[in-house]
Amino acid sequence: MCGIAGWVSTLPTRFADADRTLTRMRDRLTHRGPDDAGNFLDLPENLAEIGGAALGFRRLSIIDLAGGHQPMTNEDGTVWIVFNGEIYNHMELRQELLAAGHVFANHSDTEVLLHGWEQWQEALLPRLNGMFDLGVWDQNRRELLLARDRHGKKPLFVGVLDGGRTLVFGSELSAVADPTDPRLRLARCPSPPHGQIVGGGQVREHTTVAVRCEAGTPWLVYVSVAVSTDLPVLVARRALPRDAVPTPADFSSVVRRVPGTSALFITDPAQLGGKRLIRPVGIGEALTADALQTTPVVHRGQQVMLLAHAGGMDVRVTVVALMDGKPEERIRVQNPSSLRVVEATVRSAELVEIAL
Repeated sequence: MCGIAGWVSTLPTRFADADRTLTRMRDRLTHRGPDDAGNFLDLPENLAEIGGAALGFRRLSIIDLAGGHQPMTNEDGTVWIVFNGEIYNHMELRQELLAAGHVFANHSDTEVLLHGWEQWQEALLPRLNGMFDLGVWDQNRRELLLARDRHGKKPLFVGVLDGGRTLVFGSELSAVADPTDPRLRLARCPSPPHGQIVGGGQVREHTTVAVRCEAGTPWLVYVSVAVSTDLPVLVARRALPRDAVPTPADFSSVVRRVPGTSALFITDPAQLGGKRLIRPVGIGEALTADALQTTPVVHRGQQVMLLAHAGGMDVRVTVVALMDGKPEERIRVQNPSSLRVVEATVRSAELVEIAL
């Protein structure tokens, strides 16, 4: 759990003492991210014409403990991101981006989102499997992308001020609405927002839309919310344990009304691809992408689960990989609390195992 906060505005007065204001907003989210914090300010000389941005972040370290500091930027400092959550398919997206020529500096899913924005812009959103809220500031386009996962598991609060010239956002209302600070008093949109599905299509209730609060507002806000739709999903014919390698024979194709979109649910047996389950799947349960291992590789700095067998009992503890490893390879892992280092065998991208 992390926290994001910030604002964009074409009013220079909104950036008076900006770093101090941003730090105050950001630090109201310390309980969400006690491990690290950061600020980013974009204050061009012609701010009143093209707008400026302030992004703040509080971090709880999960993936790539050493390389995940935020706000994070791309190689030339033109795109900045604050991101709270987890992208389950970040390794598959990384491989697509590597093939397209992108160069990565760390193993975090945050950097995958940065390069994904460079490659696909708004079309990145339908590709994401995960739980998240995020803000991407593109300095060249002078555009802020705000997005939340389809199920709304990660909260995102947005407010419009100054007749549409300022937009504030945060992971919690406390970060953006302070009744003691006149600069953070939010007002409702004076007219209902209008929406357009990202990537085109007919506007329906509970879909990913681009929202513009009023005609003069220069900021597009993309809010992903829950979707109910009929999909041909794969439903388990029997209970499947963790670490099982499911086959098409284990599932029936059933049309169900499900929350989310087809990106979250496995709809084609070919998507199984010999992958292991990283959690049990119950009989009659529709298979989702987060139940399957995303990649067979464990990367240095990645947080994984250690499974130890002792006295007929299974003991699980979260550890950090000290080296890369493929399935059945031996790697060294460390318990971050005790700092104890042990050797373990890679079983999947999320699980390593030792025998006591």
